[in-house]
Amino acid sequence: MSIRFTIDGKEVLAQPGQTVLQAALAGGIQIPRLCYHPALTPFAGCRLCIVEVKGGKGPIASCALPARDGMEVTSNSPKLFELRKTALDLIISDHPLNCLTCEKNGDCVLQKYAYEFGLEKTSYVGETTAYPNETGNPLIEMNYKLCVMCGRCVLACNEAVVNQAIDFTRRGFATKITTPLDVPRKDSDCTFCGGCVDVCPVGALTDKTARFKGRISETAKRSVICPYCGCGCSIILDIKDNQIIRSRGNPEGPANHGWLCVKGHFGLEYVGHPDRLTKCELRIGNGELVERGD
Repeated sequence: MSIRFTIDGKEVLAQPGQTVLQAALAGGIQIPRLCYHPALTPFAGCRLCIVEVKGGKGPIASCALPARDGMEVTSNSPKLFELRKTALDLIISDHPLNCLTCEKNGDCVLQKYAYEFGLEKTSYVGETTAYPNETGNPLIEMNYKLCVMCGRCVLACNEAVVNQAIDFTRRGFATKITTPLDVPRKDSDCTFCGGCVDVCPVGALTDKTARFKGRISETAKRSVICPYCGCGCSIILDIKDNQIIRSRGNPEGPANHGWLCVKGHFGLEYVGHPDRLTKCELRIGNGELVERGD
């Protein structure tokens, strides 16, 4: 049986088990969100999706708020706007504003909301994260200065991929997302599936093989089936100048639901390799190879 409640005076239907945010999005009501991902457990860390519920004690994260019959929810008010703007301001206070050279420019969730809330710079100047970038592997780069601690990568690794290669370590301002014992990713249990890269809402985790070849917003998109094994995983190719820049999991893929292995994510460079055969070859009786185009 459907659950009926209202958001900003509009009646919304929700299915049992859905949260207020899920029901709002299904009903076409947009609520700001940074740490939320539809395939992962709600984290409720960014506080951008806060709403007010009539009779409640105060604003609450809608991504973790179960929908109930008869609720009267407010998702848009001057008070909520200011609270969200303050939350964004605090996030940006520990986030470089070097969007010009960021791989996620034009596709960054934080950039999107900073624009919508009119935040050009932070009001909270002070110490910032100083962990060095992790660049010691050929596939994934971790830029700690850009990390917003949304937890998406941790949840993807622990829940979707079930590899548990990364997690939160330390506390407070020193909190860091890294591997057990903080060893380099290449020496850990990471399988380089790229799931963490796909769910990162900012430029903290990026595909090193695609750096400076073309931003996501600059590329054409093509949905294809991974050419490797017989699982039939659906992937989205980012293409620029007739070259594959990067591949990502397709969330609508029935076989993989957006997740890939290392081959599907990083193993498609052979497509444009100059040594790749473009025509069939036939070995005739004397052992000579003959090209055939049919």
